[in-house]
Amino acid sequence: MSMRESWRGVRVALVVGKEGVDAHRVAAAVELVPELLTDGSHVESTADRWTWNVRKGETDTLEVQTFALVTQIHPRLESLLALQRDGYAVHVDIAGTAETGSTMAVPPALLSELASLGTPVTFTCLTEAGVPESDPLSWLDG
Repeated sequence: MSMRESWRGVRVALVVGKEGVDAHRVAAAVELVPELLTDGSHVESTADRWTWNVRKGETDTLEVQTFALVTQIHPRLESLLALQRDGYAVHVDIAGTAETGSTMAVPPALLSELASLGTPVTFTCLTEAGVPESDPLSWLDG
């Protein structure tokens, strides 16, 4: 069996969506002040999505990012549940650049940590240009 490459540039993000998302309310719910983040993570906000990218550096592993997110969010689960009750969709997204045949191994301990948040987890395969692949099955071997 040949060694397969792992996804590159992996990043973990908390994503909160709703038409007309209130970025200040979401940031307050998770107790983040985007303007004051000095750890390398960053917040992006649009009219319908608020995203906290946990990635602090190019070498952060999936494990480091996941535990950073869970550590920040777990004590604030009730605030996330309140957002969900008010119509916000909340999930964790794991994204990275994937080549044909590359793998993404998520250890059971990380899955357990993510499950403790009670939110869905999605995986986004990015192309070399850093955008989601248009064909969701294009990463499969032909």
